[in-house]
Amino acid sequence: MRDYKFHIKIKKDQSTQNGVILPVDALQQTFNTLKMDGIDKSICLRTGKSALKRFFMKFLYKSVFPTPIYIFTKQKPEADVLSEMSELISANNILKLNVSGGKLFLTATAEIKEPLKLIETLERIISGWH
Repeated sequence: MRDYKFHIKIKKDQSTQNGVILPVDALQQTFNTLKMDGIDKSICLRTGKSALKRFFMKFLYKSVFPTPIYIFTKQKPEADVLSEMSELISANNILKLNVSGGKLFLTATAEIKEPLKLIETLERIISGWH
């Protein structure tokens, strides 16, 4: 394993529609960001949710990733790494995942219940990305 540096930011907002003292019809939003440094600089990867960008995605990736998730990469990862990436995105409701210049940036819109498991999975996926 390489020596990676991590920075995790967890943000939870609540907005109320009615009521000041006692929240009524409150909306909760959770945004989690994870930054990872120390990745091989040759790896280039972008994922996110966009039907338009998915239209231009390779057919092989369309069979692995559910709609509206797209992926662009210069490398040719193996099928098992792609399926693990798809499961990771779906399980953690990942909105965006970018890897370039030796840095990873991830944004998730749901609460990450097991951050250590997420980090271990990301390390395994990134190490298998060729």
